[in-house]
Amino acid sequence: MTEEAVLQPRFYSCRCFTTDNIFLEELKLHVRFVSEEHCCRGSISLEVDRRRRLGAASAERAAIRETYRPRHPHLYRLQDSFLAPRFQQLGEYSRSGGATADGLLELLGEEAETD
Repeated sequence: MTEEAVLQPRFYSCRCFTTDNIFLEELKLHVRFVSEEHCCRGSISLEVDRRRRLGAASAERAAIRETYRPRHPHLYRLQDSFLAPRFQQLGEYSRSGGATADGLLELLGEEAETD
């Protein structure tokens, strides 16, 4: 096995994934894809093609996830300054030992009255 083969993730799916349980939204019906000759709707072919490409698409996303480095890493950490003061107040109340559903609803009701 080559080093490249070891490093690349493998994706597996059963054969039936690309043929069975194809949902047709317009008919609200699940169908089974048998062959192009039996296929009477373009949406079935589109879904089968999408499912067939999922492995390659997943591999591409995995490669991006492994190599991606954020340009501004500080934006990926939630900070209190990102949150509205009212939202922070609701969070503080919810974490307090005396928080109740009625109390939270009361605070939310105050918010609705001020809008």
